[in-house]
Amino acid sequence: MLPRFFCRLVAPMALAVLVAACANTTPHGAQVEFMPPTPIAEQTMFPSQVVHSTNVGFFTRWTGVEARFAAQQQPGACATEADGTCAQVRWVALIDDLKSRPLADRVEYANEYLNAVRYVPATENWGSPGYWETPFEFLARGGQCQDYAISKYLALQASGVPDSAMRVVVVHDRQTGQDHAILSVTVDGRDLVLDNMTTTVDPIENVTRYRAYYAINNSGWWAYFDPTARFAGTQIAAVQ
Repeated sequence: MLPRFFCRLVAPMALAVLVAACANTTPHGAQVEFMPPTPIAEQTMFPSQVVHSTNVGFFTRWTGVEARFAAQQQPGACATEADGTCAQVRWVALIDDLKSRPLADRVEYANEYLNAVRYVPATENWGSPGYWETPFEFLARGGQCQDYAISKYLALQASGVPDSAMRVVVVHDRQTGQDHAILSVTVDGRDLVLDNMTTTVDPIENVTRYRAYYAINNSGWWAYFDPTARFAGTQIAAVQ
């Protein structure tokens, strides 16, 4: 059974501060781009105004996951699960399985397989609500919403899905008033939502309860503004 908890993501930073800071710390070769508003008729999860940057280095939790994950893949490393299984061995088997599947089936199975991992709040696992787990930590100890999304992203990436087809998206749930994280994946030209709160993989246009704060992959980040929403332009999940 899927967990029935939304993780609480820490949100102390204003979007305006984020954009200003990124603009001031953008390295040579990166860019901050203010993109035109999306027509109202085309809006679903993503608010009308977006800022894009290639400077993922600002998101230290994201880059920290990548760095730790690389280190954990060194020979001899093993995150032991409760039943004694080595998470690294289980991960390799999952990636091999995913590689053997057609893309649509691969996405469905990654969502199903990783949604079966136990939900455990970061405060219980790590003593901090803002800790982002590597896939090995997630398999060994369970995790919360962003950990499901990150593990799905990295599993699909390892199986051959291009980075450009995926984004981890931090969202606001307008039904519960809480924050959450999901994975968006493009399959055959259609954007799909992988969510630990549901067993189905749904077209993004059908997922109306969420509004995006920001999205990220290894090539950049997108910050979203919605002037009609109460939470717009105020806070996003902490990234440092």
